[in-house]
Amino acid sequence: MAAMSVATKSSKFGVPISAGIDAFMDYFQRYPWLTGLHVHVGSQGCALDLLVEGVKRAMRLRREIHDRLGRSQIRMIDIGGGLPWNYRPQDQFPTPMEYVASLKKEVSDLFDENIQVVTELGRAIHAGCGWAASRVEYVKSADSMNSEPMAVIHLGADFMLRPVYKSELWHHEISLFDEHGMPKQGVKKPTTIVGPLCFAGDVLARGRPLPAVKTGDWLVLHDIGAYTLSMWSRHCSRAIPPVVGHQGAGELTCLLAGETLEDISAFWSRGVN
Repeated sequence: MAAMSVATKSSKFGVPISAGIDAFMDYFQRYPWLTGLHVHVGSQGCALDLLVEGVKRAMRLRREIHDRLGRSQIRMIDIGGGLPWNYRPQDQFPTPMEYVASLKKEVSDLFDENIQVVTELGRAIHAGCGWAASRVEYVKSADSMNSEPMAVIHLGADFMLRPVYKSELWHHEISLFDEHGMPKQGVKKPTTIVGPLCFAGDVLARGRPLPAVKTGDWLVLHDIGAYTLSMWSRHCSRAIPPVVGHQGAGELTCLLAGETLEDISAFWSRGVN
């Protein structure tokens, strides 16, 4: 988790609030156009009281800066992101509405008319808006080398970068459907799900309880609306898959056509006469 944190005192971003008021005053005195404060406490897994405390301290800092300046200069507060998403069925993280209610209770002055509030709640808004489906290319049965069956699909570390490299921290629910798109039934057994990339670590999940997986089945990865396609890797010259969307019961709409072999060739040929 430390490798993903940008809210520590040693972070490459910003100034730690523990540095004190003097660390901030020079900037606001020298630059009248500096009219905002941006706070970031953390991301996935942060408790609601921790997020609210971060905003509370930012507002306290704003008041201290104004007292020193003798004028109101800070008109924008960016409260950052950090609101977690329920990746597991048992997760019960706060909703954006609960976050707002807590902010109004604990930091009511944040909602003054003379303050513009900016949020970066990307994950909490987008993560649940997408799922990814891949055909099972083939299945390797459990044997002396593999303690459980191994299903090879068309999405791997190129798409699911965080679950592959930090499986203990990043989780996505997985569902299995037959070749006709119907949910598969049957006794569930621990199954390993691997991607197509040419390195042994391209493993999306181990020990997932799934019905017997067959070549041609559909495997669905849940809650992939954040930190997946936006982190796409060009390893092995893999083509970005097509993306479709729908609103309610409406027809599917193509949001991204997906890449062709010509697109991949053009990508690696940029600047070549």
